[in-house]
Amino acid sequence: MWSDIVRLVARRMPPDPPYEKVLFVDVVLGADDPVRLLPTTKINYNAVPGSGMSSKENLRLLGAFIRGHNPAVQWPESEGFFERNEIPIAFAVLRHFADYDARYG
Repeated sequence: MWSDIVRLVARRMPPDPPYEKVLFVDVVLGADDPVRLLPTTKINYNAVPGSGMSSKENLRLLGAFIRGHNPAVQWPESEGFFERNEIPIAFAVLRHFADYDARYG
């Protein structure tokens, strides 16, 4: 349910291969592990109004669509991506991503 979604996080992986700043969006449901969406994730974006021409645009529009159904969804440090199409923050090194990812158990 839309009300189960508590947070959206848009980030980019570290710049080193094999990650090369790949964008991802985490859809966080309560205290559970996130549903992690990558540009290669297969999703029917036809249900999202204004579906974009790129996977980045589709992920951005999906986040705005989710928040439209649940205005209480938090997106700390990701609002620039979802609201203004800014480039998401990238993790500088893999350790920073691992620290972020560890919060999800």
